[in-house]
Amino acid sequence: MFWEDKVAEQEFYKKIYRTEPFKMIVGDDFHFIAIEHYVKRMILSATEQILSPNFDEILRSACLREIGKACAQMFLKHSGIDTKTDLDTFISNINTISLGHRSFKRSGDVIYEDTYCHGQCWCPIINNLDTQPDCLICSTCSKSARETLFQTVLKQPVKADIVDSALLSGTDTCRLSIQLSPP
Repeated sequence: MFWEDKVAEQEFYKKIYRTEPFKMIVGDDFHFIAIEHYVKRMILSATEQILSPNFDEILRSACLREIGKACAQMFLKHSGIDTKTDLDTFISNINTISLGHRSFKRSGDVIYEDTYCHGQCWCPIINNLDTQPDCLICSTCSKSARETLFQTVLKQPVKADIVDSALLSGTDTCRLSIQLSPP
């Protein structure tokens, strides 16, 4: 769609995609393209469907586990954290890039993760949903993400559990535990 009025084009995309469109060079002209935001809205819409009450429970759980795995894999890919290192160095590296909003601490065979949420979930999916989030995100997606992170480094199964959640209890901190030697 060609727009004579660039301001009208921006306003159109802001209304449709609820955010500022990004610029992309097409030939000699700048067109405001909202593909990135369209994809974001599509993913959020699919997540809302997965969380809807009429979605199959077994399929919902499987989808949320896969979203958690994908989240962890994207984090590892884009953060540049070395996964071919020892566990304590890996934890230190995550703590360094977390800029104080997240803290991992090891106590023997258990790692505790505290995420400081200030009364709001840190997850970008939950924060962008149009519907009230389901607690399955915490109990399935977040656990799967942590298991994927630490299994990637340790090359062995681990088990994550929710200790406390801002979404579940309204606290300011989410706490997960990662059992390095699951029973």
